[in-house]
Amino acid sequence: PVPQGPLPIALFQIHRSQMMAAYSGEGKWDVRGRRWITEHAGLRKQVLEGLRNKPPMTSDQLAEFTPAAGPKRPASVWTTRNDVAWMLHHLWASGEVAVAAREGLRRYWTLMEQWMPQWTNQELLSRTEILRRAAQISLKALGVGTRTHIRNHFVRGHYGGVDHTLRDLQMDGLIIRAQVVGEYGPWHGEWYIHRDDVPLLHHLESGWSPRTVLLSPFDNLICDRARTLTMWGFDYTSEIYLPKSSRKYGYYVMPILHGDNIVGRIDPRMDRKTRTLIVNAVYAEEGAGCNVSIVGPLSRTVDDLARFLGASHVRYGRRKPAAWRAGLRSHRVSEA
Repeated sequence: PVPQGPLPIALFQIHRSQMMAAYSGEGKWDVRGRRWITEHAGLRKQVLEGLRNKPPMTSDQLAEFTPAAGPKRPASVWTTRNDVAWMLHHLWASGEVAVAAREGLRRYWTLMEQWMPQWTNQELLSRTEILRRAAQISLKALGVGTRTHIRNHFVRGHYGGVDHTLRDLQMDGLIIRAQVVGEYGPWHGEWYIHRDDVPLLHHLESGWSPRTVLLSPFDNLICDRARTLTMWGFDYTSEIYLPKSSRKYGYYVMPILHGDNIVGRIDPRMDRKTRTLIVNAVYAEEGAGCNVSIVGPLSRTVDDLARFLGASHVRYGRRKPAAWRAGLRSHRVSEA
């Protein structure tokens, strides 16, 4: 397995505070989680001892020598996890275990204390400091944003009180009020930019190299649907969990980001038996379907996705903008 670190270790302090507060609330999921962990206290002990002083292992490997304890978890239509895997999920949420490596969809688990470097800062942060750090990380990731945007980004749903935090950060000179001007004049609302990002504004015209990329349905650029609609006029809904008959665009539709505009979306499907990336449909946003300059970069981006997936061919369906058809033809994928 290849070790992976999805989060910078510098952010551990913020997340550790959240981990320690896991299942401490009175919400339905908190109460249910506490009850399940209590009912399976024996299994919790066995899992922790099973991981202690051993190499990282999968839940299946751990289950081989960890007898289930306590009442069985009710079957669910949403998951096939057994009791050991479910316990690992709870222990991960509370920061007692960590994912040391991944191999495809398989995760290798270990104790957090065994995995974190000794130099990791374990000091607990105050709620005020967590909010200050989280708000700045959020705003830097957004570039420019409103109070609601900042609250809904990064650790969305896990911190409130952002009004006082933004006021204090503004008084300290760390964030600055900004005005966003669109085609029809200034946008409504109080917008902010981080002090460190102000110099970047002067390089947008000369130092920025636009790209064409396909966005995952879970990409941070579109996770806040209201913000995406405000900034790009792009109305996006993930249709993964919708019945097929209710889908408008497709199961795993990926928005097309071309430079600083979202110009359309594609509906891809990987056929692993034939090693073919099938693009069921390509949709253009209003006004973009006549822009043939998009076709070349889009075709190359789809080819990049095909190579990443190990596909040898790309096959396009019949549904695509008329002006793009000539440049989006089925073909064999060349090696990079």
